[in-house]
Amino acid sequence: KMNDTYEVCDSYPAVWAIPTAVTEDEIRAVATFRSRGRVPVLSWIHPESQATLTRSSQPLVGVSGKRSAHDEKYIQLIMDANAQSHKMFICDARPSTNAIANKAKGGGYEPEDAYPNAEIVFF
Repeated sequence: KMNDTYEVCDSYPAVWAIPTAVTEDEIRAVATFRSRGRVPVLSWIHPESQATLTRSSQPLVGVSGKRSAHDEKYIQLIMDANAQSHKMFICDARPSTNAIANKAKGGGYEPEDAYPNAEIVFF
């Protein structure tokens, strides 16, 4: 119930489904690296395959290409939570040109070299 007072993310519910291996301090560190504190949280699990949809906001990489060891570890923990998962798709609902342009405003997208076993897909 880390978000029960909505201090970490005011647009998320009080209770989140997150990997048990992550600490509250690590989640708070991830939140500082994500726009509006929107850390990746479980949204849906397929009843048969156990494939998941995890939702978040853009990372704050900016033009300098900032990275967050906490964010990178957390994304790996999400993938590791499903023993059948060997690859993660990070789906960005924006066109790639918009995601690239957002770097100038301090946003951006996950660089594939920072997230092993992940492939980014733009819509």
